[in-house]
Amino acid sequence: MTDPSSARRFRSTRSLVVPSLVVFVLAALALTGVAAGLPVDTAGEHRLDASPSHSPALVHPEAADANETTTDPETNETATDPETNETTATASRELDRSTLAPGESTTVTLELAVDNSSAPAVYESVDAGAVTIVDDGGAAASGVDADGLVFAVWSDTDTITLVYEVTAPESATGGDRLSFEGTVDVAGQSVPVTGASAITVAPDIATVERTLESTTLEPGASTTVTLEVDVDGVDDVALYETFDPAFAAIEHTDSEPTPTVSGVNADGSGLVAVWENTTSALLEYEVTVPDDATDGERITLTGVVDGTADSAPVGTSEITVETADESGGSDDGGSSGGGDGGSSGGGGDTPPTVTSTERSFESATLEPGTSTTVTVVAETDRTGDLTVTETFDAAVTADLLETTPSAETATADEDGVEATWADADHATLTYEVTLPSDWDPGDTLTIDGEASTDGDTVAVEGVDRLFADATGDDGHDDPGSITAATRSLEHTTVPPGESTTVTLEVETDEPASPALYESVDPVLTVTSLDADGALVSGHGSDGLVFAVWAETTSATLSYEVELPADAADGETFALDGDVDVASGSAGFDGPTTLTAGERAAAEPADENGGTDAAGDAGEATTPSASAGVPFETDADTGETVATVTDTPVEEVRLEGAVDGSLTVTAYDAVPDGLASVPGALLTVTRLEVPDDVSNSSATVRLALEPARLDEVGADAADLGVFRHADDGWQALERERLDGGERVALLVEMPAASSLAVSAVGHPDAVLTADVDVLGPGEDLTLTGSASADPFGDLVAYEWSVVGPDGDRRSLAGETVTTTLETPGEYTVDLTVRNDAGETDTATATVTVTDAPMPDGADTGADDAPGSSDDADDADPAAGDDGSPGFTAGAALLALFALSFLVRSGQVGSRSPRGR
Repeated sequence: MTDPSSARRFRSTRSLVVPSLVVFVLAALALTGVAAGLPVDTAGEHRLDASPSHSPALVHPEAADANETTTDPETNETATDPETNETTATASRELDRSTLAPGESTTVTLELAVDNSSAPAVYESVDAGAVTIVDDGGAAASGVDADGLVFAVWSDTDTITLVYEVTAPESATGGDRLSFEGTVDVAGQSVPVTGASAITVAPDIATVERTLESTTLEPGASTTVTLEVDVDGVDDVALYETFDPAFAAIEHTDSEPTPTVSGVNADGSGLVAVWENTTSALLEYEVTVPDDATDGERITLTGVVDGTADSAPVGTSEITVETADESGGSDDGGSSGGGDGGSSGGGGDTPPTVTSTERSFESATLEPGTSTTVTVVAETDRTGDLTVTETFDAAVTADLLETTPSAETATADEDGVEATWADADHATLTYEVTLPSDWDPGDTLTIDGEASTDGDTVAVEGVDRLFADATGDDGHDDPGSITAATRSLEHTTVPPGESTTVTLEVETDEPASPALYESVDPVLTVTSLDADGALVSGHGSDGLVFAVWAETTSATLSYEVELPADAADGETFALDGDVDVASGSAGFDGPTTLTAGERAAAEPADENGGTDAAGDAGEATTPSASAGVPFETDADTGETVATVTDTPVEEVRLEGAVDGSLTVTAYDAVPDGLASVPGALLTVTRLEVPDDVSNSSATVRLALEPARLDEVGADAADLGVFRHADDGWQALERERLDGGERVALLVEMPAASSLAVSAVGHPDAVLTADVDVLGPGEDLTLTGSASADPFGDLVAYEWSVVGPDGDRRSLAGETVTTTLETPGEYTVDLTVRNDAGETDTATATVTVTDAPMPDGADTGADDAPGSSDDADDADPAAGDDGSPGFTAGAALLALFALSFLVRSGQVGSRSPRGR
C-alpha cells in the first residue's frame, strides 16, 4: 500500500510545511521566554537546515558546519563532536497491535530520550487510513497533515512520549501493510525512529453458512450438518459448535482442507476444528438424537468462527424431535380399522395433552444410607390414560408410598418407578428413595422423568438431583449449621404487570450442602433465575423455586417475578421458603409478601408527603437484610455489641450480656402496618432482638451514603430519626458523628424497634388576602396556598384575625373567609405546620373603612400578600401608573452616555469606514 514516491512526499512535505511551522513555534517560544536555552547567535537569530538529506532541524549558525554527527547503527545513538557539544539521543516506536482488520485502530507510542535538555522535533510519516494524536507529551506544537505526517515540537526537554492512533483503511485487504517512517531532530542532529515499522492488515471472515440435511428427527435418528467458511484473504480459522441439549453422538464425516486440529466433546455437547493459512474451510459432521429425546424437544446448534482479526457468529439452528406415529396407520392416512384416517378404536377422539408436571423432594441432600420422599404431580387437559415414569441414573433403593388417585399399575425397583392411571386428568406419585450407604459426600442421583398419554409425552419439571451430604464418618462430626437465612426484595410494592427481584441468602458456620426452596404465589410468573455456583436450580409451573449447592458456607439465589396485569391495587402475594442442610432447616427472615400498587419510587412524592425511599430520582433503594448477627461482648466497655454490614444500621449496643442475635431488615418504603413517615423518607429499618431485651435501652449507630441525601436535596443538618410507636412516629434525639465517608447518626431507643430516617425542614408560611381595604360588613378571603415545605407535607393551616378592639377570631384551613364589621385595622396571622411538627407564621394587615367602599374603588385586590419574610413589592423603576419609567439615576446615566458619544464624534457625524 506504500507507493515508491512516499519517501519523496515525506521529505517534500517536511521541506515546505514544517519549516514554516517551526519558525512560528520558535517565534512563539522566543516571545514567551521558553526558548531561552536554544543556541542563539549575536543577532539573536536561528536558521533551519532544510537540506533534502534529512528533516529540518534547529542549527546554530556557527555550529552548522563544525557540529558533525555520527550514528551507531547498533545502539541508535547519535553523538556530536565531543569538542563542541556532545549529545546522545535514542528514539523508538512501539505498536499496541501489529495486526488490524480494515477499519480497526491501534495505538502507536514514540519514546525519545536525550542526555541534555534541548528542543526536539518529531516527524513521522504514516501510511494509514486515519491518524489522530492521542497525547503529544506537552509539545509546543503538534498535528497531522493531509498526507499522514505526524509532527510535534517541544522546548527544553530530555524525555518525551508521543502517542497517536492509526486506523486501517476500510478499503484495505488481507495482507496489506501500513508502514511507518520517522525521525527525531535535536540540536542539529537527525535520529531515525527504530522499532516496529509496519502493521499487517488481516483478512475478514467474509461468509459463514450452516446447512442441515434434516431439521426434524426421531429419537435415535441422525442427520448431516455442513459448515462453510470463506475468508477475505489468507488466515487461520477456528470453528466452534455447541449443542444444547447434547447429542447422543457426533462424528466428523468430511472436511476440506484437512483441519490442523479437530475434535468432539465426549458428552456430545460440542466440537472444534482449526485450519491454518486458508482462504476457505468446509466441515461436515453427523449428529445423532438421543434415544430418550421427547416429542417436541428442540436441540439448538450455536457456533462461532474466529480469525486473526475478527469473529463471525455462525448463527443458530434447531433440530426438532418428532416421535414416530404409533397408531399403525399407513403413510396415506389409512388405518387397520379402515375409514378416513380413523383409529382402530373408532370415534376419532383427540387424546389428552399433558399440561403440567412437577417433581419435588422432601430433602435434596441426604446422608448416605438415609431416605427422602419424592413427589411427582402431572395434569392433563382431559381424562384419559396417563403414565408417569421415573428413571434413575444409579442403582438406589426405591419404595412406592402412594398414588393418587389409585393407579392401575405401579412398580418400583433400583432403576426407577412407574405408575399408570386410567381415565385420569391429574395424578400424584409419591415414592421413597434411599441412597446407598457406601456413597461419598458429593455423589449425586439424577432422576429423568416423563409423563405421557396416548398422544403426548412431556418431561417432568422440577428438582431432578439428590446429593449425598457429609456424615460423621468423614470428619464432619458437627455438620454445618445455618447461621443466617434472609430474603430481600428489590421492591415491596410493584405495579400490576411489572417485575421485581427477590434475593435469598444463606450462611452456615461450616461447609454444608444447602438446598433452598421458595414457594411463590402461583399467580406470579417467575421470569428469570440466578443461582451462582449451584449444582442444580430451576423453577416449576406451580411457583416452586429451588437451588442446591455442595460444600459451601454461603449461597445466594435471585429470581425475578412478574405480577399479573389484572392484579388489584393493594392485593398481596405470598412468598414462603426454607433452607435445608444435614443438621436441620430454617425459614427465611425478611419480607414475605409483595403488594400490587404504584411503586413509590416512580412518583415524585410518596404517601408521606415527601419523596419516597428512593428520592426524586425514581430509583428504589434495594432493601438489604442481615439476620442472625450475633451479639458479642466489647472487652473495653463490657457492653454487648452487634455489628451489621450492608444496612443503614451499623451497630447496636446493649448494657449487660445478651444471649442471642440481632436481626436487621432495611426497607425501601414504609412496610405494611406502619404509619407514614414525616418528611422525605430515606430509609426504614426494623430491629429484632431476643424477647428478654426487647425493651432494653439500646444505642444505635446509623450511617447513610451522602449520595442518598443528594437524591432528596438534603444535607446532614436536615436529617431526623423517628421511632414507630402505637400513636405513629416519634422524633428521637440524635447526635451527629464526625468522620468517615458516610453520614453517621447516634440515637437511644428501645432495642426492638422500627426506625426511620428522613429529611425534615422548616415550612414557609405565605399569606395572601383578596383585598387590603374593605368596607364594614364585607367579606375577607384569606389563603395560604402559596405556603410550602422543602421536604414533607403541610398538615395544618391555623388563622388568627385580631380586630381594632382586640377581639380575636380563629379559623382553620388552607383558604378561609370571614366578615369584618368594625372599622379599623385588623392583624391577620397564618401559622402552618408540617408533618414533622415544625411551624412558621406569616402576618398581614387589612383595613376596614368607616363607610362602604364605592364601586370601582381601588381596594388592593389580589395585592395584599404577607409572609414570614415580607418585602416591599413596589418597583422603584415604575411610574405612578405602574408602567416602567426612568428614575433620576437612570436619567443621569443616559445624559452621561450621550455626552460621551458627542465628544467622541459618534453623534452627528459618520465615520468613512461605517459605510
